[in-house]
Amino acid sequence: MCGKYFVEKKGGIMNKVVTLYFIKPIKMKKTMSSYIVRSLEKGETIVLWGHYHWTFTASQVVWSYIFMFVAAGVLIASCFFPEYMKALHGTACASAILSLVLALWGYLLRSRTEFAVTDTRFVQKDGILDIEIKEIPLYKVETVNFSQTFLQRLLGTGDIELVGSGGTTHKLAYIAHPMDVKKAISRAISNKERMQMARQAHSADEEE
Repeated sequence: MCGKYFVEKKGGIMNKVVTLYFIKPIKMKKTMSSYIVRSLEKGETIVLWGHYHWTFTASQVVWSYIFMFVAAGVLIASCFFPEYMKALHGTACASAILSLVLALWGYLLRSRTEFAVTDTRFVQKDGILDIEIKEIPLYKVETVNFSQTFLQRLLGTGDIELVGSGGTTHKLAYIAHPMDVKKAISRAISNKERMQMARQAHSADEEE
């Protein structure tokens, strides 16, 4: 958990990007390549940005290890069955390649999936080849719910649910440090509401 932030210049406007819950601070170059950062409107500020928890790609990681152990086991078996060495070596190579592909796919899947809360909206980007973008204006979010099982608490992950006007919901699963994320989203919504009230009060004073 860190409260470190940096300032990034985009379109002549200085945008603060705050890292609220990452174990490792976000590097400038990595964030500059972020789709969400590139999609910022002029003057829009990011208050929370992140990827899913590592458990999001747990299945790819598990299968990657399984194929890796299979490759190692087949190579050992080839020493005891020299007459099948060629076939066993081929099987070991195929298992090793599958292990690497799964590990790479899991890494890309997590690194290319991101979400952020700005001072005006929630935005989420999913996918590697086919990209899906979800955006929810903050003024439409009425409630932020948080849930965490015992196992999720041990792993440091949980789920966040955004409840919008009309009962519409959007669930964020596999979130690292979900309570911190919930607080950051709630704070951004409160700040948005206070700014709107301040503008309305200022407009009323000018009319008088």
